[in-house]
Amino acid sequence: MWKNFRFYFLYSLIYAFSLLPIRILYLLSDLLAFVLEHLLRYRYHVISANLSRAFPEKPDDELKTFRRRFYRHFSDLIFENIKSISQPPEKLANRLQVEGEELLAEIYAEGRSVILLIGHYANWEYIKIGLYKHSPFFNQAVYRPLKSALFDRLLRTSRKRYKGRLIPQNEMGRSLLAEKKKQTLTLILYDQSPSNPAQCNWYSFLGQETAFYSIVNKLSARTESAVIFGRFSKVKRGHYRLRFELLDEKDPIADYVKKLEEEIRDDPPLWLWSHRRWKAKKKIG
Repeated sequence: MWKNFRFYFLYSLIYAFSLLPIRILYLLSDLLAFVLEHLLRYRYHVISANLSRAFPEKPDDELKTFRRRFYRHFSDLIFENIKSISQPPEKLANRLQVEGEELLAEIYAEGRSVILLIGHYANWEYIKIGLYKHSPFFNQAVYRPLKSALFDRLLRTSRKRYKGRLIPQNEMGRSLLAEKKKQTLTLILYDQSPSNPAQCNWYSFLGQETAFYSIVNKLSARTESAVIFGRFSKVKRGHYRLRFELLDEKDPIADYVKKLEEEIRDDPPLWLWSHRRWKAKKKIG
């Protein structure tokens, strides 16, 4: 009873807040960005260290600019996604330009499924808008449950406004193999730090030896699914572009890592520099 009350109270509060005009929310975003960077110094050292490791050739002034722009973009993400809670998918679709949707149609016509890989870049939550409008498949997304049951429920409730389902990360392999005869599009945010490096392949990514789970290569082969990269870019504040690109079927993860790095280098502040991407260490021998 208490858990339900907390959930509905907080969700109602966020929903009411989302009814504010977006220009007001962006003013609040500017304020939050200042607070996060200069007062709370939210993950300040993690962000600074990640940027320095990824761009050792950049002067300090440019890295500071990247960091400042990251905080502003990160704050925008918070308020853009709050705003999306009360907006219908049809209205939100105006905020996302989609290119390459004919690729999805071609794969669907072949009777195959799709594994769609994206990074924590630009506004990755807007991917659900593109799939809602442009995907002919049954859409599903793999997610990592949050430690807080309350916030995990809030996140799942927000994402379930769109057609499809959510698959917990530890059930992904079994789920895709069990339904390989069904045409699905499975979305995976594939740049999180892995909890079990033993199940990973290692690639050079932003100048670091970086672990990526090998399961996508195995699942795509066993289910004969096409693997696609979702490349984001930012058109202007609150507006994004998404392009679908086919990945190399021989080693889709290697191709994904290459394309993700290209995406990040195009506009570095749009990636989620606040997460500890390089916690895993490669063992020698």
